[in-house]
Amino acid sequence: MSKIFEQEKVWLDKSKYDEVECVNYEKLSKKQENNDIEVVAIDCEMVGINHDGREDMLARVSIINSKGEIIYDKFVKPTTKVTDYRTPVSGIRPEDIEHGEIFTKVKQEVLRVLKNKIVICHSPKKDLKVLKISHPRCMIRDTSTYSNFMQFTEGRKPSLKQLTLHFLGASIQEGQHRSVQAAKAALQLYMIFRDDWESQINLKNNAVIQEKENNDIEVLAIDCEKIGVQQGNTHGNMLARVSIVNSKGEIIYDKFVKNTAKVTDYRTSLSGIQPKDILYGVGISKVKKQVARILKNKLLVGHSLKNNFRMLEISHPEHMLRDISTCSTFTILTKNQKPSLKRLARYYFETVLPDGEHRSVENAKAALRLYMLVRNDWEKRLKKKRKNSSRKK
Repeated sequence: MSKIFEQEKVWLDKSKYDEVECVNYEKLSKKQENNDIEVVAIDCEMVGINHDGREDMLARVSIINSKGEIIYDKFVKPTTKVTDYRTPVSGIRPEDIEHGEIFTKVKQEVLRVLKNKIVICHSPKKDLKVLKISHPRCMIRDTSTYSNFMQFTEGRKPSLKQLTLHFLGASIQEGQHRSVQAAKAALQLYMIFRDDWESQINLKNNAVIQEKENNDIEVLAIDCEKIGVQQGNTHGNMLARVSIVNSKGEIIYDKFVKNTAKVTDYRTSLSGIQPKDILYGVGISKVKKQVARILKNKLLVGHSLKNNFRMLEISHPEHMLRDISTCSTFTILTKNQKPSLKRLARYYFETVLPDGEHRSVENAKAALRLYMLVRNDWEKRLKKKRKNSSRKK
């Protein structure tokens, strides 16, 4: 076993897990030192709910940084009756979560911690599901699907316990502190193979970029409508409609979203949303899944896309986004301030975007037209920016 593996075996030692330090970056790769993107690892513990205890509910979240230091570790107060604490496996006891943090706060805190970071996890789909969050796929490193690890199990998904025992010579997932140990193990497995792993991803990304440069990648435009709602004493916004058009300006998705909170303002004069529209709309979880499938591997155009993604609670790779509100060609018009879509449409097309009915459809079409108008120059600038960035590295 290599010296690195021997060193890491101690790092995962159950009796010393609080005092030990992470793998030294310099011993693994000089290249890793120069990586500007922050890396964290996450693991969650679940308890069972419903009559058979098979359905998962979040009970604990642990996140560590690239030095192996715990930067977030909280128990989560149950939102419904727990029927199986799964203590032998999870280490979770009733008293741990009885006075835990409320789920909504944990969700928001975790989102903030993970934002713009590479997230290491073993089978993250389950963790993200119980957290009810998403993270850009290009920023996730799943130790259960990495090719070098799957070779070890002849193409099957290996367990974290198998990988840790084989590659690190350490035994994990034995009772208390399981989520912290699991996160540390996943991080170290990633660090050992980081250079090769990232090289594989870079090759895939370069292929996507090349495809985009050849204008072969499909372009879509999106716009969302929102309404005002009240949940308890809190006032906010809720998604009410999602419209997506293809590169020909044809509507490929246009759904109203069923309201799940008390509506305080339908904003009908601007959005065209009527009570009957969202009363029989589609459930938000179904809309999110449908939209995510449609947007996958597509170049996405829109105006103020962050607002749309915030309402949809989904994400999309940054390099696949074209936000009209931040394009330098358009911001010059407003002295580097974000221009409204209405103003841009009026200036470039002498068109007045309608309020009311079909607003989200018309907005998506307008954003698409604006992108197509400056597409060649915009993509050339982005290509040049990528080249300059790669030279600096």
